[in-house]
Amino acid sequence: MKGEHHAANTWFSTLTLMVGSNAGAAVLGLASATNNSGWSGIALLLFCSIITNYTAHIIGTIIMAAKAKNTTTKEISSFSDIAEVAFGKLGRAVSNFSIYVTLIGVIIIYLILIGQLLNGLFPCFPHGFFTLAVGVIMMPIVVIIKSMKEAKWSSYFALSTTYIATILALILALSFYLGDDYENKSQNNDFSTTPFKSTIALGFSTYVFSLGAHPIFPNLYEELNNKQQWGMVVNLGWIIVCALYFATAIIGYLIFGNSLNGNDTLLATLGKFIGPHPIVHIGEILFCAHFICAIPIFATPCFYALNEHLKSIKKPFLGDKLNRIVIIFVLIIIAIFFPYFSDIMGLISDISTSLAVLILPALFYWKLCKTTLIEKIWLVIIIFFGLAGSMIGIYQSVEDLVTNVQNNPISEFFKEVFYFNMTLCFN
Repeated sequence: MKGEHHAANTWFSTLTLMVGSNAGAAVLGLASATNNSGWSGIALLLFCSIITNYTAHIIGTIIMAAKAKNTTTKEISSFSDIAEVAFGKLGRAVSNFSIYVTLIGVIIIYLILIGQLLNGLFPCFPHGFFTLAVGVIMMPIVVIIKSMKEAKWSSYFALSTTYIATILALILALSFYLGDDYENKSQNNDFSTTPFKSTIALGFSTYVFSLGAHPIFPNLYEELNNKQQWGMVVNLGWIIVCALYFATAIIGYLIFGNSLNGNDTLLATLGKFIGPHPIVHIGEILFCAHFICAIPIFATPCFYALNEHLKSIKKPFLGDKLNRIVIIFVLIIIAIFFPYFSDIMGLISDISTSLAVLILPALFYWKLCKTTLIEKIWLVIIIFFGLAGSMIGIYQSVEDLVTNVQNNPISEFFKEVFYFNMTLCFN
């Protein structure tokens, strides 16, 4: 819709939206991913940080090049618009797939984590109940918010809650590490390295997902007042996010080692070691607040792109508002029936996030912009890394997800919404 996107955000607002969209669910799984991949996973996280920073940087250049080569009256304001200029209708179809799966997948993961975290606070209520309740409450919010400018209020709160909760959790973990009980409770920790295949499959998925908010970056770039500040915003954003990520990955792995379960969050692992603690509960509340506030950030560009697609084929279906409600309800059902945080995050990352974060930006830049030989070599490395990591990761993620589903019969899913154990509330 022409004119929908206009410069409205300062560099600081853009920075908070960027950091708030990146620093979220993945921070709870970084220590577990490092445990799965060994200390070599830290080097992998560093490499992923470098290449995702690069692909975020070039998005501004890609948008300007796409606008210069655009031969239609359509405004260039999304990944899909860029893809169509670069590779035609096929490019738009591939880009749409990548964007929809990534953004919708993030919302599913956030709904899963909201249920798990609130279940940790109130164990008498099943986590599916909380997923359903919060999802229904969120419906009117995602219907009302229709631009990143309207979503920026939530980014301020999402950003602050994530950093406060993570810093509190790391302080508590370090105090436990330095205390007398650590030797007794963590004597089975094993810090041996794992095979290269496991390092790529288990580390790649989480690390790329943790730095994978690129599908909303065209919207952020278009709404930035001073486009020349885009590079500064990206660099500041990556410094802030990576400082949190490296601290969480290193400290969490160092302290808990192989006690980190793939589908358990860092807060859940911390709670298992030290038992109920006010800081753990505060962290659970703050992260829930973050996920609730961050959902509109990811829902806005997703629903905007969907609405534009339906308009282009002249099939409005139920109308914009009802479409949003129906989609959110479907995502709630998926989150209840498949509450496997780590497995779903890995699968989404391997199928679509690496495409949107690594492969597509590199291909767009190659196709639309003038590149040097060195740049071409670097782009080939990024594309190869994205493809190799995705193929290995998909195999591993599907295998893990199938195993988890087989171990949990359908009858158990209904208990996640309707079964209440009131005795747990008083223990």
